[in-house]
Amino acid sequence: MIRLDFEPTPDVEYADWQGSAFIDSATSALVRIDFHLAGLTEFSRPRRLEGYTTFVSPSPYFVIPDSTVAGWWKAPPGNDGWGIPDVVQSIHVTSIEYRKARPVARPLTAAPSGSAVDHVDAASRRGPYRALYAAKPLTD
Repeated sequence: MIRLDFEPTPDVEYADWQGSAFIDSATSALVRIDFHLAGLTEFSRPRRLEGYTTFVSPSPYFVIPDSTVAGWWKAPPGNDGWGIPDVVQSIHVTSIEYRKARPVARPLTAAPSGSAVDHVDAASRRGPYRALYAAKPLTD
């Protein structure tokens, strides 16, 4: 696994993204991105935001976002620290359809049975390419 860290340059005077991208060193496929907002001030809204995105490869030829989870805090930390986020939201792929032919399948050893890749592979047998996303707030 290769980890690439990213952060705003010192001359950025506003909130910007900071985090890490994880790349599979064997396949060069993007696996996950962890992120948060850096440079927030006491007047910024939200006060804190962080999350991650995972990726899957239903074919050796492309990688797609599989799920994103983000949480944010509206108020500054209390005496016990940040605590539970005020809002958490999850977005994930529910199915994939192809416009023409389905790309070459991954080798059977690529993912264990029941994994997210298997779920996307099974869903991708239905026709033209189209990733359908489901957004579901976990808290209000």
